Amino acid sequence: MNSDADSISFEDQFAAFNGQAPWEAPAEQPAVLLVPAPQPAPDPVPFEPFAAPAQPVSFDAFTPVPETAPPAVPVAAAAEPTTELLLAELDKAAQTLVAFRQEVDRVVGQQRTTEAELQATRGQLAQIEGQLRDSGDHVRLEGELARQRELMASVRARLVELVSVLDAG
Repeated sequence: MNSDADSISFEDQFAAFNGQAPWEAPAEQPAVLLVPAPQPAPDPVPFEPFAAPAQPVSFDAFTPVPETAPPAVPVAAAAEPTTELLLAELDKAAQTLVAFRQEVDRVVGQQRTTEAELQATRGQLAQIEGQLRDSGDHVRLEGELARQRELMASVRARLVELVSVLDAG
């Protein structure tokens, strides 16, 4: 067993295993370093914001170009929207969401109504198909009845012939 683990208590080992307390074994120094010690990184180059280029110089008689006047409104103030503008946009967005919610509710209601109508139509269609099958049976039965009547008529005709042959003979 490792002699380093024997030097600390079981509770400390358990805590180190669970990550509750760091447990570090005494570091052994290797006899020879295989990798040179890392050198500290050079100081980072400080970032300087973009500086405006120097004022252009006119080469006509070496007179400098007059400076332009600064804007009347500071750029930072123009870029920041006012609280009232933000509230107005928020109110507009809230109204749009309310309108969207109402439209979704309307479409869902219309869909439920359409589903109910579709179900009723399917029931009517099934009933009509059943009647159609019954009417198909009715047509088939009428055809069979007509054949039976023709058969009965031919049997009567033969019976009449037979009776007339028997009466004659």
